[in-house]
Amino acid sequence: MFKIITKTALKVLFALVIALIIAFAVASLGFPKAMAEFFEKQGNYSFAKGYMSLQYTYSGDVGDLARCVQDCILAEDDNSVSKTGDKLLGHEQFDGLCESETERLGLDYRQYICGKIACSKYRLGDKDGAVSLAKDAVSKSGEFSKNNALVQLAVEVSKAKDKECAQTLKTAVEECGGDTGYSKEVITAIEKVING
Repeated sequence: MFKIITKTALKVLFALVIALIIAFAVASLGFPKAMAEFFEKQGNYSFAKGYMSLQYTYSGDVGDLARCVQDCILAEDDNSVSKTGDKLLGHEQFDGLCESETERLGLDYRQYICGKIACSKYRLGDKDGAVSLAKDAVSKSGEFSKNNALVQLAVEVSKAKDKECAQTLKTAVEECGGDTGYSKEVITAIEKVING
């Protein structure tokens, strides 16, 4: 009698596990955005970025791609930030996204996202690409605002005490910053790294 009960219980448990696996697979493939939201709420951005990448593959929507990049940033995955960030920057609707996100968030979204992508590129060793990206973002804004992409990159370069990149960055800030008090402060901070 005990063997029959045990076998039945194991069969039921096995069937339940199979049903859960199938349900998870259906949810993963059929509802990647909902799965991403679930993992974001749990703080597991490594899984969330995968689901948002799948969602972007389905939708092609620039908002989904931007959210994927943000999940990559929060997962601290520089390689993914760089790759998906390049896709975002090259998307035909990127300028429109920058306008809407700047209005929604109350900060210059282009500077924010380009700064994060530039810092990831820098940490991966693409120093010239990082400086070029940050400089291009500041040039497009037409002003040397606080916490712009070059400033974010300057903080990263300062942490690394990278004298060579600091020199390149100083030149970029001089070209983009004009003669404002803020740009002079940034240049002074960069010179401290150079003179080390």
